Amino acid sequence: MNKIFNEAIYIFYKKIFLSQLVVLQLILSFSICIFSFCFFEDTNYKTKDFSKKYIEPNFLSLNDSFVGDYEENFFNQDDFMLKLRKFYFELLNSNKFKYIEIYSHPINILNFEGSNNFYYNYPVLDKNITPIDEVNSYHLVNAIWSGLNTYDYYDLKLHSGRWFEKNDMDKINNNDIIPVVAGYKYTEKYNVGDVIESSTHLFDGKLKIVGFLQENSSIHYNREIQILDNYIILPMYNDYSISTDLMENVQLKMLYLMKTSGTIITDKTPNYIQSYINKICDEIKINPAYIVQDSENFQSKLIYLDIESCRNLLYLLSWIVCLFICIILTLFQIIKIKQNLRYFSILLISNYTFSNIIQIIFIQSTIYQIQSLFFASLVTLIFCKLSNITFYWTSLLYVIPISLVIMIVSVSFSILKLKTYDLSIFLRKR
Repeated sequence: MNKIFNEAIYIFYKKIFLSQLVVLQLILSFSICIFSFCFFEDTNYKTKDFSKKYIEPNFLSLNDSFVGDYEENFFNQDDFMLKLRKFYFELLNSNKFKYIEIYSHPINILNFEGSNNFYYNYPVLDKNITPIDEVNSYHLVNAIWSGLNTYDYYDLKLHSGRWFEKNDMDKINNNDIIPVVAGYKYTEKYNVGDVIESSTHLFDGKLKIVGFLQENSSIHYNREIQILDNYIILPMYNDYSISTDLMENVQLKMLYLMKTSGTIITDKTPNYIQSYINKICDEIKINPAYIVQDSENFQSKLIYLDIESCRNLLYLLSWIVCLFICIILTLFQIIKIKQNLRYFSILLISNYTFSNIIQIIFIQSTIYQIQSLFFASLVTLIFCKLSNITFYWTSLLYVIPISLVIMIVSVSFSILKLKTYDLSIFLRKR
């Protein structure tokens, strides 16, 4: 058996460049297959229990997909603001769901008088204080930006004062006095009519408390019931202006990213709403589309297809790749056999049998498969890490049997081809 193995190794390294070229093709092909199985498992694992979590209606957060190069590419378009506004109005006027303008983002308050519980992300970030001078400092506190319909839909109640009115949603400029509603705990330090100095990512100005919510007032936000006692609620104002000023454009961009990242309330499934959002975004040419919380058919950032389509495409691609591997390996085996016909003839007169030659071909094919599977697993593992996809070792349980079937098929065709040759001809040649 050692002699047969040594002969297989000799043939493998004979014309090594061609052998390694085939191995590289097999590595690429097996990598696609392994990645496909990992992709299937990863998406199934992350989404299989989502449908069980909901009661009607569903509260689904909507988030943009503008990260890294996708953000830069989208906001470099001249009409990006028109696209965001059009998408915003599509959300507001949809008959598929109720859209609530609501977004959580902290604000800075000058010389804040409340306790630590009001601070953003307390106790993780402790007090979040930014000193201005020895006397004055900004404190980062919890805040919710809200549209008019939040109050009615969540059936919020006021302890005192009033909620926002329509004219409170008019465009806000720096140094305006902005009406805000505060959570119940703010009544410990503030009164209706008090004015607070503030700095936000959208404007700098004064906040005037026009009302306080009742104790334990809450909303459904980002999978949680959010108690608003320690929050300031600001108006999600409207701004339909077209500005050439760079700073105003940045503020407009942030405003409409907030306005289009609200909460969808519906009795339909996340996947249904995601398909609807995908359609709207395709029509407006926002790519990749916004992501609906807990959906599994959001668009891939790679090819702008929803996840289900990606899975089907990868499934089809995997089978095509398997067929490709089988054809490539069969052709290569036939070429190798043809190149070594004289060598096989010499083996036959050196007490080797035809069965031994078949074993040599099998061993050679096995070497290709083992080498290719090892490096394909390594390549896929690295790619999964970079793509934030879990690598499932169980995928090899699917790929290895497929590789064995491919090997048997390719070797069988090769042996059939070998039997068509008269090896004695090569012995008679000088």
